[in-house]
Amino acid sequence: MTMVKILAVYVKLMFFPFQLSADYLIVPVVSVFDIPFIISSVFLAVVGIIIFKTLKHGRETGVRDRVSGDKGLPPDLRHPIPLKGNTARRQLIYGLFMLCFFVALLPVLNIVPIGHIMADRYLYLPVAGFCIVPAGLLLRKVIPQLPDDNRRSTYQHRRSQITTLTPLPCKGEKTGVAKKLTGTYPYKNRERMLNLPLINCAFTSTLISVACIFFTTKTLLRNRDWQNEHTFWTAILREQPKNYDAHNNLGNYYYKQGHFDRAIGELEEAVRLKQHYPEGHNSLGTMYIDKGLIDKAIAEYGEAIKYKPLFPEAYYNLGNACIKKGLMDNGIAFFQKAISMGMYNPQVFNNLGGVYVKKGMLDEAIVQYQKAVSVYSDFAEAHSNLGYVYAEKGDLDNAVSELSEALRLQPNHANAHNNLGAVYCQRGLLDMAQQEFLAAVRYDQKNASAHKNIGMIYFTKGDKERAREHLAEMLKYDPNYLKDAGISAIVSQLGLIKK
Repeated sequence: MTMVKILAVYVKLMFFPFQLSADYLIVPVVSVFDIPFIISSVFLAVVGIIIFKTLKHGRETGVRDRVSGDKGLPPDLRHPIPLKGNTARRQLIYGLFMLCFFVALLPVLNIVPIGHIMADRYLYLPVAGFCIVPAGLLLRKVIPQLPDDNRRSTYQHRRSQITTLTPLPCKGEKTGVAKKLTGTYPYKNRERMLNLPLINCAFTSTLISVACIFFTTKTLLRNRDWQNEHTFWTAILREQPKNYDAHNNLGNYYYKQGHFDRAIGELEEAVRLKQHYPEGHNSLGTMYIDKGLIDKAIAEYGEAIKYKPLFPEAYYNLGNACIKKGLMDNGIAFFQKAISMGMYNPQVFNNLGGVYVKKGMLDEAIVQYQKAVSVYSDFAEAHSNLGYVYAEKGDLDNAVSELSEALRLQPNHANAHNNLGAVYCQRGLLDMAQQEFLAAVRYDQKNASAHKNIGMIYFTKGDKERAREHLAEMLKYDPNYLKDAGISAIVSQLGLIKK
């Protein structure tokens, strides 16, 4: 029943393409007594009758023309025969093209459910069938007919009928039957009737010109809505302020631009408009995480899973939120849930490996990192993490191999440079290690681990000034390194903190 209403809207848009939208908010029809359903049904019934009458009349006219050559008919009545035959063919063509409009819509009428219940783009093919009909009707009045013998005879016959009509009496003349009119006879209506096609042609030409100018301008203005994501979604919201999908997508746009507060505002509006909106709750949870609101993020992911139990992305995000809160076992469980639902994504395996590293389960971490690179062999982050775990296990050859591969794939990978430097330190190659640590901070100025490593090398070499500089950067970005007694003692000795 909802598609009946939408089909009527499609027909309306053909004649009045206003309030177009890339994403429609459709209120479903739930009863045959709904007013939109009744109006749409009546409207479509009328359209169906028009198409049926057009096809039937065209077919009947064609049959009548073929039998109209009866010798019993007066010759004068046989002049329009070719014209009637052309009219019959045109009516059949127009009727078929009107029918093609609806046939072309069949794949998107949700007979088999598709992604969207309604979209302007679904009219791209049907519009061709629609345009043939008004174009044919209008252009026939503009394009002059070819002066073939049949049409000339028809025109002459009609002209003779006009010129042999009994004229109205002119002022000052006696009434009576006039002789056959000549070209100069004062017959008032003759010239007006003969010039009527020219008047119709001029009017139709003006109508076509105005329509072309209007719709071309409207098309150019419509294209402005497609400049970028912001103009696109705000244009939809201008027409449909309660479109929760548009609010959700506009919020995601603001999120990518770094406008977290505006993004959260849009997402909160989306879930307010539709509470049972798992995608909106999932997106809102991600934004809460970036704002540091971990508990609110976990609550939103819970809402997303509540309304959509088979939602692997929400389980994955919930796992990340639990890890940030220190709930490692919960994080592992949610990651595994996402994988069991088919989220065979390298990032999931990589993050799961990271949890195992934090729990000290290095063998399990290696398994997950290897799964990540098996899914996506060019995943530099997973190669870097795998190299780090090998180094922690003392397998330095495999560590160098994996870290070198990570840097080949992504030369500016700061953590890979830092981890490779740590391997060189274990091998006693301090100069090579120092170069890798310096490369790490060159690509990531906030890499506290690399600053710590550089500071320790400079301190070992006796360059306390440079050691103090880098250890100060370490404290700036991550003071948790002071939990290490050895580092805390060196930092205190350099005067960076009080004893």
